[in-house]
Amino acid sequence: MDLRRNSWFLLLLPLFWAACSQGELVREEQHFGAGGWHRDQPAVFEVEVQDTTHLLDIGLTLTHGEDYPYSNLWVFVDVEPENGPALRDTLEFFLSETSGEWLGRQRGDRVEVSAYYQHGVRLARPGTYRFSFQQGMRRELLPEMFQIEFWVTTINE
Repeated sequence: MDLRRNSWFLLLLPLFWAACSQGELVREEQHFGAGGWHRDQPAVFEVEVQDTTHLLDIGLTLTHGEDYPYSNLWVFVDVEPENGPALRDTLEFFLSETSGEWLGRQRGDRVEVSAYYQHGVRLARPGTYRFSFQQGMRRELLPEMFQIEFWVTTINE
């Protein structure tokens, strides 16, 4: 299956799963400077989890400009639980079709793309979890990347 060809389906998944969503634990955003997202400027978010019996959806919404120079975005994710080992992940977000058409929702000269980091997961222990997102592109300063929004919701089972 070619992910780029079928990526429109991935954009619709949050809408379908949102209908099953029970409640928001956190929704926060971090804006980047006028120049874009610097490699040394991680977006850091914390979420307090008391009940580990619920399934969670953990995701991101990225906002970029129409002049963003790439069709994708690599992101390094560090998850640090209060009590337990840290985890590092690498994600690739597809932001446009192979034709060059942007995926996501157009809002003027900006584009918003939402994607799951994890769908339907249970966290191991109650406590505070720290999520850090760092752009992993080859450029030190990633132009036309305006903000990242982090969200965690519980799922009805």
